[in-house]
Amino acid sequence: MKIKTLKPNVYFIALIFIVIIGSLIRFSGIDKADGLWYDEILSYSLSKNAFPFGIIDTVMKNEFQGVLHYLYLGVWMIFFGESDLSLRLSSFIFGIMLIPAIYLLGKEVHSKGFGLFIALMTAFNPLLVYYSQEVRPYSLLSFLGVLSFLFLFRALRQPDRLNFFIYGLANVLILYTYTIGFVFVFLQVAVLLLYLKFTQNMALKKFAVAALSVLILYLPYLASVISNFSYYFSSAFIEPFFYSDFTFYGLLIMLQDWFTPLLFGIYRYNDGLYKEIFLSGLNGQFVFFLLIMSVVLTLLFGLIACISKEKRLALLIFLPCFAFLGFEFLADLFGSFCLVTRHTLLVFPLILLLCCLGLYKFANRKGVAVFISGLLLFYCLNFIGEDSVARWERGGIKPVVGFLTGYNLGKDDIVLVPSHSGFIKKCLPTVNTLDINYMEAVFLDKSKLSLKKFIANQEIINKTNKNNSHILLKTYLIQEKPSVSLENYLNKSITGLKKGRYLIIIRKTDYASFEENELKEILENPQKYKNTAMFRMFTSKIVNDLIKISGKSLDFIEKKEVKSIWTVYIFRKELI
Repeated sequence: MKIKTLKPNVYFIALIFIVIIGSLIRFSGIDKADGLWYDEILSYSLSKNAFPFGIIDTVMKNEFQGVLHYLYLGVWMIFFGESDLSLRLSSFIFGIMLIPAIYLLGKEVHSKGFGLFIALMTAFNPLLVYYSQEVRPYSLLSFLGVLSFLFLFRALRQPDRLNFFIYGLANVLILYTYTIGFVFVFLQVAVLLLYLKFTQNMALKKFAVAALSVLILYLPYLASVISNFSYYFSSAFIEPFFYSDFTFYGLLIMLQDWFTPLLFGIYRYNDGLYKEIFLSGLNGQFVFFLLIMSVVLTLLFGLIACISKEKRLALLIFLPCFAFLGFEFLADLFGSFCLVTRHTLLVFPLILLLCCLGLYKFANRKGVAVFISGLLLFYCLNFIGEDSVARWERGGIKPVVGFLTGYNLGKDDIVLVPSHSGFIKKCLPTVNTLDINYMEAVFLDKSKLSLKKFIANQEIINKTNKNNSHILLKTYLIQEKPSVSLENYLNKSITGLKKGRYLIIIRKTDYASFEENELKEILENPQKYKNTAMFRMFTSKIVNDLIKISGKSLDFIEKKEVKSIWTVYIFRKELI
């Protein structure tokens, strides 16, 4: 498919139009009524520390991701405030910048016409739209990945200092943003240097110097990365990731997320739906599945066509990107990493570019034009509908806050959100919170101090890791009484609570899924216990114990389910 040659200013006007359309799509529904979800609250809480050293210290001790996004977000909040809308706009900016960046890369590897084509596909891609609204580093990563390759190809064409400087800078920023970004950068540089060596390219020495400069700039952070990398990839979790079991169906879901508006793998891969479709035979669901897969297969056909004809691009872009995805897959396979769709966003825009280039050069121009028009129409129908990915809520706590306004909470009340106190601190800054965060215990901080808040048996604490947690922690789970350490900790706060004031416990039901009777039933059934994620049982036990401890000393007022993922328990200290 070819676009008729246009005057230079027409290309510029067309690009501006595409950027405007992309901006409108991304801005639609950006201010979510539910507020920030767990990962976004984590970004906000870490970036609230003192800039810059407080952020750096906290991130290096408590987070697997790199420090750059948190530093950037900290600066952003200083200048633009801490509202949910402002925080989301920090990612929106990179989602918009990605469109002209990929246009320039498309122009660099082929033509201005193809640049407009891939810019249009990027502007409308639902996955890229979704993460342009999320307060996480993924939008930034997509932009940096494209920026790195843009200036790689520019430096190959015109090996001047500016191109090498921006190429090196983009890779340094990737390294400081994404902990396993070093795998991407290493693969890209290794393939590039081998290519230059065998083609006897005069730019080999300059690229080698650029790679060495990147390594030198990375050295101050390398020790921390090695420490965190070895720890998180060995025994840092209470079990292998409960929300990712990357199977054949997971691969289908990831490809579906890449190329269609049906985003099923945003938080975790649930392959049950595809299993059900395959087993149910020929029906409406199966026909719709075939329609979705036809979109995926057509774009994959474009990818295969591109890498078979464009050997240079296959080597310089596809090979490092494919190898990077292979590394993530293997890490997931060994239970050391969670390969969900968002963890592919560093390379996804580059894969999309290759898919589109293969279609762009396909001989049957009318057929490709019909397919692309239909796909864009599919995207547009999704964006204007009620279920548009741009309008999806993320499971924030604001609906719970709305419910709690009827209790007139203030500085004398305690609100406990065991999944993360940052949820409530942002929305109700005047209330008291407690330092009980079961996520810290689940992710087994190196000292295991968080685990000590919930488990009294020191031997279990010392020995517990992801490989034996189902065996060792069962002793803790079956105990009817809460641990002494947790009871003493909570009772101190209850003792200090004024008469007539509230203690509120908020259960996140997609994490702490089981109430006491449900958990007891699982523990009594060996098969159910074996098949149930330790994460959900462990967090459920903690929340159940908090409720039990509170009920001993306080009056139970109300239990309220809010938005299907939150359950609120209201306790009050008696007036007498």
